[in-house]
Amino acid sequence: MITDRIGQQIGNYRLVRLLGTGGRASVYLGEHRYLRRSVVIKVFHTKKSEQDVERFFTEAQLLSSFSHPHMVRVLEFAVEQDTPFIVMEYAPGGSLRSFYPAGSCLFPTMVAATLKQVAAALQYAHDHYVIHRAIRPENFFFNAQQEIILSDFRISLLAPSAELLSTQEIMRTLLYTAPEQLRGKPGFASDQYALGIVAYEWLCGHPPFVGTPGEMMAQHLSSPPPGLCEQLPFLPQPLEKVIFKALAKDPEQRYESVTAFAQALEEACQPEHLAQQDVSHASIVLPVTPLPVHADLKTIQASFSPGENTVRFSPLTMLAYLLANMIIGICSIAVNTVLLPLQVATMVPKGDETGAFSLVVGIGALASVIANPTIGALIDRSSSSWRSQRWLLAGALFIALGFCFLGWGSRLPLLVIGSLLSQFGVGSIQAALSSLLPRTSSSQRATISALSGMAPVIGGVIGQALVSSGHTIPLFSYVILLGVSALFLALFLFKWRDTSPAGFSPQVRRQNAGRLLTVWTHRNFTLTWLARFFLFLSYTTTVNYLAFFLLEAVHYSVVSEGVQRFFLVSVLSLLVVSLLTGYVSDKLQRRKPFVIVACLVVALALTLLGLNSSWPVVLGLACLLGIGMGGYLSSDLALASQVLPNQEDSARDLGIMNSAVFLPMLVAPVIAEGILSQFHHSYAIFFGILALFSVFSSLLMLGVRVK
Repeated sequence: MITDRIGQQIGNYRLVRLLGTGGRASVYLGEHRYLRRSVVIKVFHTKKSEQDVERFFTEAQLLSSFSHPHMVRVLEFAVEQDTPFIVMEYAPGGSLRSFYPAGSCLFPTMVAATLKQVAAALQYAHDHYVIHRAIRPENFFFNAQQEIILSDFRISLLAPSAELLSTQEIMRTLLYTAPEQLRGKPGFASDQYALGIVAYEWLCGHPPFVGTPGEMMAQHLSSPPPGLCEQLPFLPQPLEKVIFKALAKDPEQRYESVTAFAQALEEACQPEHLAQQDVSHASIVLPVTPLPVHADLKTIQASFSPGENTVRFSPLTMLAYLLANMIIGICSIAVNTVLLPLQVATMVPKGDETGAFSLVVGIGALASVIANPTIGALIDRSSSSWRSQRWLLAGALFIALGFCFLGWGSRLPLLVIGSLLSQFGVGSIQAALSSLLPRTSSSQRATISALSGMAPVIGGVIGQALVSSGHTIPLFSYVILLGVSALFLALFLFKWRDTSPAGFSPQVRRQNAGRLLTVWTHRNFTLTWLARFFLFLSYTTTVNYLAFFLLEAVHYSVVSEGVQRFFLVSVLSLLVVSLLTGYVSDKLQRRKPFVIVACLVVALALTLLGLNSSWPVVLGLACLLGIGMGGYLSSDLALASQVLPNQEDSARDLGIMNSAVFLPMLVAPVIAEGILSQFHHSYAIFFGILALFSVFSSLLMLGVRVK
């Protein structure tokens, strides 16, 4: 008989609320009397014999010894008045069944990512000779970190004893029960079969076998599951093949382990591993961006339509994308290297120019650092199909407003405000353009990365030429830069159509909003960010102090002319190498080797630069430096898009990744001044240390686990 125990005390816990009940036990939300900690308590209904209690302790001790990030922890167990109970960790996020109600259709990559976590917990249990035997969405929970944890391991079902493998309560989990489990002989492969049923259900909205208990048992034992591709013609066949192997009637014909099934499922959901299939003469391309939490079949099918999410750039779109990214260099590099130094020099006493200039540029760089992840997060959260375009327009408005302050500014505070506004706009545009990269076809991603990397450099050169043509009125120069930028942006908006899904449900957006700090817990992302930071720190510092090097070490007569020649040679080699290596990287579908080698080439160029003062040699090393940076930029962002922790936060996370480009602008002056003053302006040591930064960047990339 089931007794209502709400309000009662068992052990050190008070039973607060009934969460569920079954034939064997009732589950309560409990609270520790002294710690005030919420827990889940499973109280068994019937009193146990001495032999049963002994078995309970043996099995509960085993479960309590389990420690896995995707497994509910057993905190305590005991027997009170011959009634066993188990105290478990409380999962505040609720079960996945409540999150994905019956009939929900999930995007394939979401199915694979979820079941991968469940499979990891199951494999851990199997390695300890424990079969779960109750795999179903009701037993998958979200913990406080929004990770999946597996619950409800069945007591008295430890392998390999035949007695302990006897079947109990089959009817409760009949929808997910393996054929051998129905015959009273469950094994480790039975959990894999149940996991395959869950995958099937989440893809098409219903389990493969339904009906009366007798009908379901007969179907599990002898009937093949209805074809997924017959119900969902847009579903890639490799995905169906993986699931049907896990649903084989013979356990020997399934995958060798539950993790092998999860890995095969994940690989089948990757665009580069999917075979294209003809459906009404349309190619099926797996989307990169996930769907909302759950969707109807119409939404799922729309996400598989050609070109909806996985975008292929036409040559004209590539050109428009290049022009749009050039705005970053036009409105940042040209302003910071030509216009602002001249304006600052007219506003502050002689000798204070460097400090004032660093303040103005530093505030602008900080604004870009803030804008990138902020605008990226807003793009991720937006439900508008124009979410990228509207932030491009917003960025342009910020630039225009900032240029008003810069053009009309006659005092330093106005320049600070102008730099802040305009560079926030530059960061907004960069975030919006970068957000398109994860949706790009993997066969073009390195090429698009190369365009994104080289464009600001080209834009900077063009901007410098535009404002170095003798205009004495700053406002006129800013109007020219703004006009060219507006033209480039208009061309891109005319060519680009953002056809990706209309974002996530409000519930998902609220949950993802709290994951900003957790991005740094992902090893690949953190290492890639650090590698970018140190590489750009060495390059930015070189660029900023090139004029001093030419003046003090090379003794070049006209420094401005020397800087222009150095950059011309470097940029030309950067352009050629970036396009070439980007093409090769896309063909080979490899990014990491190109990035590592490029970092070492940059390190070599900087080392030799510090050891030579001959102008012809320096010009040759400018070419070598351009080769290194071209190779790096060709694959850098493409690789960064592969290490993003969450696709639903891809724009924000790429914004954080872009901050590794702007932060060096803040710290470069401090590091450079420290090195030069400490070592008496020894450029051999100066460039040697910068070369070490590049080498360190390559070493960090060795730890990144991508191709």
